[in-house]
Amino acid sequence: MKDSDTLVLKAFSIALYQQSALPEAQQAEIEAIVKAKLDEIGDNFDDRAIELHRFALNTPTLKIPYKQARQWLTSTSAERKMGLDNLAANVVDDDSAGEQENITFLAPSTLAEMEAACKTIETETNIPSLRQVLFDPHPIQAIKALLSRKS
Repeated sequence: MKDSDTLVLKAFSIALYQQSALPEAQQAEIEAIVKAKLDEIGDNFDDRAIELHRFALNTPTLKIPYKQARQWLTSTSAERKMGLDNLAANVVDDDSAGEQENITFLAPSTLAEMEAACKTIETETNIPSLRQVLFDPHPIQAIKALLSRKS
């Protein structure tokens, strides 16, 4: 497996882990979409990792966590604390609101949780176990359980 494919797998796993904070109904929806995509990719992950990358970037709930995880995993240790403290506020699609402000908020608990997951995946989790977790019938709960055991 190429390093870039490993990065996709790790970042996707972290993004999926962050979905465990959502209500169960939303988790079920995301799991169904993820499961369909992973079934499509199947055992050819080494040749089709770029599809998982594109899928994460095109799925609204995975896009930001995936990008943050990739950024953290690819940054040097000196830079890992830079630029991640401010997250974009949720935007409401309301035409009557007119121009929307670019508001950010601090999310230290989410950031700390994401960094902890990144560290665990980076140092203690092997690629075969990540693959196994992703192909679990409930990948969000499986990645949460895997990272809980490692912490």
